[in-house]
Amino acid sequence: MKLSVAKPFQEIRVITTALLYFNGLEADPLVAAMSPVSKLVRLINEAGFEEDASPFEKAKRFSLLAMCLDAYNTLGLTHEESNGMMAALYNKAAQEVYSVASELPGVVLADLYTSAGQLKRWAAHRTTNPRKKMTYVVDSLELFSKARQYTQAADNDAALLAKVKQEQHFALDLFEETLLGRGLVESGVKKFIASRRLEI
Repeated sequence: MKLSVAKPFQEIRVITTALLYFNGLEADPLVAAMSPVSKLVRLINEAGFEEDASPFEKAKRFSLLAMCLDAYNTLGLTHEESNGMMAALYNKAAQEVYSVASELPGVVLADLYTSAGQLKRWAAHRTTNPRKKMTYVVDSLELFSKARQYTQAADNDAALLAKVKQEQHFALDLFEETLLGRGLVESGVKKFIASRRLEI
């Protein structure tokens, strides 16, 4: 059942009541409206997803929904659950953004890859899964490298280049933290990260 498509209030109330009922929770609509499950369903509905939306619009909705999950305690979520959902949403937003790269002119690709790289870095920051964290942060670094390739074609190439470099340093900070979290030798990790910074 799709919860990612905007539906009329009455239909959402029916879906929510059904979800609650089949999960053994309170199914009365008035009580259901106050339950964490109902709040989460309503939050998804209010994000305003549309099936025919552009990839950029979908990315915006995924990102906004992720930001709303910061209020995890009011949604009946644990901090870990919230972070997992936020990571998945930011990752999905990044995928939507760079899915159209082949269809766009080079003049906008630096901005596109920078945005996708930022979203991947946010996903890496949020996830507590070590494997996903490593994947997301490496993805972000690769996207920033692609952004660098197209900065000269951009109208504001100097400002954009400075922005990309800053984002690369942020991603390397997280990359270093992730590598150290795996128990690798600190001196070796720092030397490796320092060498990567020299490439920026």
